Amino acid sequence: MQNKVRIYGEVLKEVLEKIPEQKYRSVFQNFKNLLKKRGDLRLLSKAVQEFKTVWENRKGKKGTVVFAKTPSGAMRKTVAKALKRKGFIYEEKIDPRLVGGAEIFLGNDYLIDNSIQGKLASIAKLVSA
Repeated sequence: MQNKVRIYGEVLKEVLEKIPEQKYRSVFQNFKNLLKKRGDLRLLSKAVQEFKTVWENRKGKKGTVVFAKTPSGAMRKTVAKALKRKGFIYEEKIDPRLVGGAEIFLGNDYLIDNSIQGKLASIAKLVSA
């Protein structure tokens, strides 16, 4: 099933890259009708999520850094430069739920958890083990 979702997402991206933006709505409607006809309508939301990921990554892999608060200009520049060297496009998000620190995602992979919550969770695992 996951392969189907991935294929649907990729095909939708391929089609949308080749047409003007004004036709997107009709293509999405046709896509929905196709899934319904094939008996895969239940996969629509997952296929659209897969498409969204593929669409965002089409110009390069995304490196997302989630900070607890707005980083300094120097920190932002350093992280962006390091990601660019590795071939990633820098994206920044602020999550006020983080007490402090940052989390780094490369593409869809969770890479580094340098947040306070992550450190506390690690300590909790050690204590409960």
